[in-house]
Amino acid sequence: MRIAWAIPCRYVEVNDGLATIVGGGANIYVLPPDALPAPLSVTIAAQIAGADDEADHPHHLRGQVLGPDMTPVGDPLDLPDLQIPPGLHKPPGWETTIVISIVLHWEVAELGTHTIQLMIDDRSTTVAILVAEEGPPDADGD
Repeated sequence: MRIAWAIPCRYVEVNDGLATIVGGGANIYVLPPDALPAPLSVTIAAQIAGADDEADHPHHLRGQVLGPDMTPVGDPLDLPDLQIPPGLHKPPGWETTIVISIVLHWEVAELGTHTIQLMIDDRSTTVAILVAEEGPPDADGD
């Protein structure tokens, strides 16, 4: 199995194998000045795909946030027995796919680019999340 795509978003709802994604691409989080440390939660819509013979037995899904220095931050998400059912209503030769919602929580200790590493079995992908400090309003007051 592999993660075919992973999209940071504000909200994802999955029904009948289809995802409704709100705020897709939400990968920049702005905090008020002097707000650190601060809790942060990021939602990721992800599609897992694989051949039919990979479905219907447990897979290990893991998510880990890495800080700007690439060291682990917070507790990992660890699902050692994720079941991926064989695809229904898919044409012969197409991969089995499932769309899932993943939410990771951590305490932001420093500004900068954080990396969310998602792994299924021995394959991984990453999503970059920028945590920035809110700047002063511009001359127009915006």
